[in-house]
Amino acid sequence: MTKFCIMSFLLLIQFSFTAYAQDIRATTEDGRKVILRENGTWNFLKAKSPNTAGALFYNKLPKASKLLRTKITGVELWYDPSIWFQKYSADPYSTSFDHKDGNITASLIVEEPDILEGTLKEIAIGSARQISPDIRVLFDEIRKVNGKEYLCLKMNGSIQNIPFTFYGYYYSGENGVVQFLTYSLNTVFEDYESDMIDLLNGLTVTE
Repeated sequence: MTKFCIMSFLLLIQFSFTAYAQDIRATTEDGRKVILRENGTWNFLKAKSPNTAGALFYNKLPKASKLLRTKITGVELWYDPSIWFQKYSADPYSTSFDHKDGNITASLIVEEPDILEGTLKEIAIGSARQISPDIRVLFDEIRKVNGKEYLCLKMNGSIQNIPFTFYGYYYSGENGVVQFLTYSLNTVFEDYESDMIDLLNGLTVTE
């Protein structure tokens, strides 16, 4: 059975109080929903569709110009190399990134296709509780990102009495099982949430 475990964290994160603008949701004159991003770009939030079970639509940004191909065929990540720096990993199925400011870490874990014992949400939360027993889900939703549906979870929890916020995408399909998690100290999460979302939206899964 797929263990779907979260990799061990090296939580030596520096504090930063630099202010960053947040994404803004707005409505156009014709009633369509849009997200206005800090970097000047924008995306439509498309209406619910019977084929997507109410999923919200997201796409990778043009500035996500560097491609990472994982060990699982069809699972790739596009990211902005001016913001995110890939860390060395001896595990070919696990990749980590550090934000340029040192306040956020991201972990991309891929596994071969397997039969999951339980729902994807149950497995994701159970895995998080292994490192943070007091984990609490703030919200969960289905997002359609670059044409593929992912489970999105935002969670709060503590590690060694230090409060963290976790924001991630989860996927299980014919390609395999994917866990893509970003995390930061609670005190700086809102400052960097936009960068986290932009990174997560670089995940692509193709058949």
